[in-house]
Amino acid sequence: MPEKLSKIQIRAEVLSILSKYRSLKNPPSEVIALDIEELRKIDDKSQVAKVLFKEISSNQFSDYVNICAIMLLEGIEKDIFEEIALDFLRNKNNSDEKKLFVISLIRQKGIYFDYNEIENYIENPDVMAQDSTKGFLMNVLCDPEVQIDLLDFYLNIPSEERIFLLSNLSKESDDTSVAHALSLLAQLDVPDDEISIITDTLLEIDTPFATDGLEYILQNYKIHLKKRQKIKNKIKELKEKYANFKNNLVIEDTEISDSFISFVDGSSNFALILSRKHKDGLIDSVFLTLNVNCGVLACMGFGCITALNQTTVLTRLFPDSLPVRINPVALKAIYKHYLSINKKTNTNIPYELIVWSKLFDDIDDINYDFKDFIISKLDSINLDEEKIKRFLFIKPNDCWFFEYGQNENIDKIIDEINEKHILEYGEIEKIVLGCLDECFIDMTGT
Repeated sequence: MPEKLSKIQIRAEVLSILSKYRSLKNPPSEVIALDIEELRKIDDKSQVAKVLFKEISSNQFSDYVNICAIMLLEGIEKDIFEEIALDFLRNKNNSDEKKLFVISLIRQKGIYFDYNEIENYIENPDVMAQDSTKGFLMNVLCDPEVQIDLLDFYLNIPSEERIFLLSNLSKESDDTSVAHALSLLAQLDVPDDEISIITDTLLEIDTPFATDGLEYILQNYKIHLKKRQKIKNKIKELKEKYANFKNNLVIEDTEISDSFISFVDGSSNFALILSRKHKDGLIDSVFLTLNVNCGVLACMGFGCITALNQTTVLTRLFPDSLPVRINPVALKAIYKHYLSINKKTNTNIPYELIVWSKLFDDIDDINYDFKDFIISKLDSINLDEEKIKRFLFIKPNDCWFFEYGQNENIDKIIDEINEKHILEYGEIEKIVLGCLDECFIDMTGT
């Protein structure tokens, strides 16, 4: 490829790369990744972006358009992407439908978009909003990323807007998608006026997707006795009518791909990772941060990412060491054990778990204490100096030893020892032991 290509040459090069995707169904993620690397070799990324956006504009929604979107998200820098995307939105020749699609790409790229300005780009935002709501609700059924978007949106709007949203949802005609959306929102532990609307709507809906929400409400909210009985009767009715139903659309047509556990770090935190692969090779992944004392601290998920992106995420999360593969049954047992600790310690459970915990649904549960099982598999060994050195200096243990600047109280100890020129081991030990509790309270809050 010449060092400097003209605009016509760049267009020809990009279209040549894209040509195979017009007929190729379910292209392997490895092929897409290689083509993204080819696009990155072209110096004029602005022109590359213009060609890709032009293809999105001029083609019907299809796998081909989705490939163009992936290449934009993965192959174009954020500042260039934002500039060309906003030009796309300003272009009156582009349809409202395509503009909404590009707005979703802007958000996926991590770029802020002010929805108060949507009328500047879309001619009929009210009509599009109604159509989008129906499409959005249908996607809520099976797309974990869309479910997270729903929860994020709900948590970030004022109370009066929540009431308005719930009232409008209750009027939607598609019982299945509405029931699923309301069941998710119920698990946010919302105020009484909001849960009242959710409960009344679910009680009127004849779909098995209402069961999860009603069961959660029954177990976690203070409900008047008369309404509690109504909920129990409704749950019984739905379970009898839809005896074979399983709410597993998120994991349908997927299989477990990988499961990992990390080393425990110096703050007593460790990670669990579970991935599931779709038939087209794309991957759903959930990443959990757990603390041995508090339970599950954080949850992050990725929906339908490529194998290349999965590897990139793992590399960024574990720059100094590889995570350790673990049996999915053992991983789920560890997850459930530490989730139970959240309740005992009153540690908030990340709301993202409402969605991403579904990835665990078809993994078998174990009926014994996993700690006893682990202990039964451990063998005691005699440590010699060589083994201790090997253990101390492996990469995962770096975080167990504080460096100057990581802990203010430990810095004070080091400063005092240096300033007073203390060399005697006994005196150093006395200073350290006198401040040790304070140091670790700062780091852990306990």
